[in-house]
Amino acid sequence: MAPSDSRPGQLGPLNPGNVVSAGLRLYRDRFKMYLKLSAIAYLWLLGGVLGWALVTVALGGLLALIGNEVLGFLGVGIGLLLGLAPFLYGIAQFFMLSAVMSRLAFQQLIDQPETASVAQSGTKPKLWAFLKLGLLILLLLTVGYFALGIVATILGLLVGFLTGGILSAVFGSDIGAAFGVALGGLTVVAVVLIGLVWLVSRLSIAEVPLAIEPEITASDSISRSWNLTKTSVLRIQFVVVAAFLITLPFVVLSSYLPQIFMFRLGVGSTAYWTLYGVNLVLSFLGGMVTMPLWQTVKGVLYYDLRSRREGLDLQLRPSTDY
Repeated sequence: MAPSDSRPGQLGPLNPGNVVSAGLRLYRDRFKMYLKLSAIAYLWLLGGVLGWALVTVALGGLLALIGNEVLGFLGVGIGLLLGLAPFLYGIAQFFMLSAVMSRLAFQQLIDQPETASVAQSGTKPKLWAFLKLGLLILLLLTVGYFALGIVATILGLLVGFLTGGILSAVFGSDIGAAFGVALGGLTVVAVVLIGLVWLVSRLSIAEVPLAIEPEITASDSISRSWNLTKTSVLRIQFVVVAAFLITLPFVVLSSYLPQIFMFRLGVGSTAYWTLYGVNLVLSFLGGMVTMPLWQTVKGVLYYDLRSRREGLDLQLRPSTDY
């Protein structure tokens, strides 16, 4: 990173707006590098999906050709299992390259900038740890969702019965039942949403410690994220909202706008499938452009949380592209 002619800004703990603006600045300063990493990450993801599909179709078609339809279905099943290998490898590369962006942002903040190749060499030995991390997070979110669903249902029934019973005694059974059902349903939705937001916030930077801190495993990285975010759930949500508002125009143009036109076309028509293909390409490009911002913001957020809990002292300086 080229030192600035002016005195570099000294960063202490940041407010949510400054976290996002710092992430945006880091992305802007090394735009080409981040965009290239994002493109490679998405190509690995696409390659993994296509590899899974090709193995499945090829094996199923081959066995159907040399055997019969039953053997073909068996080939499809075997292909689905064998195709997991390229798919999971592509997913692992995607996760690792995403975390590399956060590492680059963090290293630039602490005035120890790395090139993309150096950052990748530091994370490449942990490739399968990133895949394990992704699977662990998926497992935690799935278990958390079902646990929240059970708790929310119990609370919703209690609120519904209590509210319905009280209001029925005052206003009549019809009004009481209607309010009881409505409040019970709202309770279920509120508990699930609040619980998921809290859980996702606690896991929001789980891949960053794995990319930055040496001698750390996937489970250790989750624990690190859990500890660092302990008292910062609300602040993290402000950061997420601010970053979402910045990326919203790209999301609207690349995903939502084409879908609006698709609704006006007949499903199965040539125009529909053409626009569907365009929508996929635009969504791919939109994700490729916006993902580096989210990852640089995570890098800044990781710094901010560490500075609050551990007194980490960093600097942010302008840089030139590598």
